[in-house]
Amino acid sequence: MSPIDEEATALIRRIMPFCEVLGLSVVRATPERVEATAEWAEERTTVFGGLHGGWGPARMVLANEAAFIGRGGGSTAHRLVELARMFRRQDDPVIRQGLADAFIREQIIRLLGRRIRAALRHDGPTVVDPALTKVFAADSKARNGQLATAISGAAGVAGPDPVGRWVQAELINRFTISIGGGTTEVQKNNLAERSLGLPREPGIDRDTAWKDVPRS
Repeated sequence: MSPIDEEATALIRRIMPFCEVLGLSVVRATPERVEATAEWAEERTTVFGGLHGGWGPARMVLANEAAFIGRGGGSTAHRLVELARMFRRQDDPVIRQGLADAFIREQIIRLLGRRIRAALRHDGPTVVDPALTKVFAADSKARNGQLATAISGAAGVAGPDPVGRWVQAELINRFTISIGGGTTEVQKNNLAERSLGLPREPGIDRDTAWKDVPRS
């Protein structure tokens, strides 16, 4: 094997470590460029989920990411309460109801997160579908952003001060969680199939190769 063949083979192995190079033929070689054709075979021992079974590992990764996103972080409800006091909206009955709703949703997310973490610590199956926490957290995030805007009004949306910037961030980012870790629509399908036992969503291209799927 020539030095060019060895370098090309090593490059292919770095780019596609799951493949075995069977043969390499250099078509044209110049100091600036090398053109070659290669024959390769897939090493099935490195394929997760078996051949044509990659959707299983993909679902597991999405489920873990959804559980991580849906478990919640710092307390946004307490910040919303402080915001209402700052703008003297704490006595508004509609705002008070929104604050109570935000606090309840936050506690539910924390309790669901604790149950998932407890199951993981004991290597047992979780009784809470990660898709449920993800959908709930995404909806809660959107509601909190809308509530922050309702409390502060134009002053919060347009203000350049740190409080205004926080309100703007909550407003702009209120739909971010609904995208990361699988969109809310995908998670609802997962809930319907896994937790509720409903039939899969119909799809005429389910058994079609990706290269043959019609595109706009």
